[in-house]
Amino acid sequence: YAPFPNALTFPVVPEHILANVNPGNLREAQFSSQPVGSGPFSFRLKQNVQGRDAHTVVHMNQNLNYYRGAPKLERFQLHSYAENESLVRALRSHAVNAVGDIPLSSYGEFASDSTYDSSLGTVNGGVYALFNTRSVGAFKDVKVRQALQVGTDVQEALKTLPVKVKQLDTPLLASQVSLQDINKPAFDKKKAAAMLDDAGWKLNEEGERVKDKEPLVLNMVAIKDADYEVVVANLAKQWRELGVRVETRMVDTDDPAQNIASSVLQPRDFDVLVQELFLGADPDVYAYWHSSQATENGLNFSNYDSGVSDDALSSARLRLEDDLRQAKYQTFVKQWLKDVPAIGLYQSPMTYVHTSATGALDSSNTLITANDRYNDVIRWATNQSPVYKTP
Repeated sequence: YAPFPNALTFPVVPEHILANVNPGNLREAQFSSQPVGSGPFSFRLKQNVQGRDAHTVVHMNQNLNYYRGAPKLERFQLHSYAENESLVRALRSHAVNAVGDIPLSSYGEFASDSTYDSSLGTVNGGVYALFNTRSVGAFKDVKVRQALQVGTDVQEALKTLPVKVKQLDTPLLASQVSLQDINKPAFDKKKAAAMLDDAGWKLNEEGERVKDKEPLVLNMVAIKDADYEVVVANLAKQWRELGVRVETRMVDTDDPAQNIASSVLQPRDFDVLVQELFLGADPDVYAYWHSSQATENGLNFSNYDSGVSDDALSSARLRLEDDLRQAKYQTFVKQWLKDVPAIGLYQSPMTYVHTSATGALDSSNTLITANDRYNDVIRWATNQSPVYKTP
């Protein structure tokens, strides 16, 4: 099983505390709120702060016995905010010294401020427009999906974002698999219109495409307030110009009545879902694209089903030879681009902002996930100087 080394992400837990705890009850166990670990900092207490910017603070102390050496900081605090606006205010007021994954819409104001150091990189993930290939509508027809693939100007959509991001056309990253000779079809609006005509979807007098007197309707869903919300609006604009009737729905994940898992993901209640997928260190994307994962609780949200792709994905995870794995994944990517279960948009960005007086993330580090920014936390530091002296 080739991805096994990269699957070793679950930490060692203390047997003397959890031996009698059922794994299904681990979240409710006291250990989850008062953990014992062997990292560079040890848990001291959790604090719930009330008020306008209500948040939770986890207080930690320096672990002098850490195996890589004691960290430079004597204490460390993690602040967790429910809303992005509160997070930005906390950084502005210096209630916190550093913030990771700050919204793209707020990143610019800090990048232009000399009192902060800012960095914009990428992590191993991607934002995709996922087609429901079992949709009761037209999008189970590969010809319609291929037409939208050709008729979507991804570069134009990405220009709506407040910062420049890295376009991603494939289900894998170029850093994972050699994709030099594999390209998706070029953008061609006229060709896309002709492809829709050939699929039987003709323009009527109102400029909408119909087939057997039924309009071509696309139900697009995304998370409200996500960075890619503006991209969703642009995709809708482009597809309407092709004659598609696009209906967009933004799901507010802060609203308990709008549970995205039960209302959207599990029933696959969408024609197109704009969603971020975390790809990890290994190119194994079996969970997202193998047909066996197209279940209510599976992560194959597109319900993608391809014998060629299934065989390539299954074989690649069972081979240890790099050249053979490369060949299998290249076969998969070619078939994926042909079947169009999704349109790739851009690689997941990683924003990081900290005060100039704080030595935190090294921007030259390669990060697989945003949490990897803590890998060098033992070297983080902050400047110290007297603020006020009394006689």
